[in-house]
Amino acid sequence: YDHAAGDTVVLASAQTNPQSATDKAVYYFQQQGKNVLRIADYPGLLVWRTVAMLANEALDAVQKGVANADDIDTAMRLGVNYPRGPLAWGESLGWGRVLRLLENLQQHYGEERYRPSALLRQKALMEIRHE
Repeated sequence: YDHAAGDTVVLASAQTNPQSATDKAVYYFQQQGKNVLRIADYPGLLVWRTVAMLANEALDAVQKGVANADDIDTAMRLGVNYPRGPLAWGESLGWGRVLRLLENLQQHYGEERYRPSALLRQKALMEIRHE
């Protein structure tokens, strides 16, 4: 897992989480030698939301013939220093999960930027058929 190698843990505790439980989690990670960065909890969280949107945009680019999947992943790994390309990330997370997250974000915020691409919907449907 990418998160295990770093020295920083990003922690977003739910509003319903008791402060004592959050403090215990922070203490645990600090004892493991990790720096703890606290962020606010909100739908989609930061990393999931970003990865889902990147994977969705990458699929849209593939569908429109801008570039092929391998080239997009290579460009994002080498050009922006991502640990994985957005399509490899989306596939490892599961296209169905990516689709559900974007649908939930679009429903919650009502913003067009979370609209899943047609290719994402197709890939999520193909996952279901192959399970």
